Amino acid sequence: MSGACGNYSASPRDRYAEAADADEALEGQLVTFSAYLRLLAAEKFLAQGRRAEADAQLEHALPFFRSVGATSWIEHAESLVAAPTR
Repeated sequence: MSGACGNYSASPRDRYAEAADADEALEGQLVTFSAYLRLLAAEKFLAQGRRAEADAQLEHALPFFRSVGATSWIEHAESLVAAPTR
């Protein structure tokens, strides 16, 4: 199904990275949310065995988490970097 907001056939969980990209197009108005979406995208990509895509998302998310001292999010993101691909 398609509409004014795009293709609805993909589940919301499949579109985390796309949503984060859209936020960046808005020049980071929702930078916290964008970083969180990238973390979720990385988790999903790892679960699908898509290591390179997961790492790309983490490369975007980690600098923000570090810049605001979000220790628990940094630790979680770094654990994903170290996680084996499923």
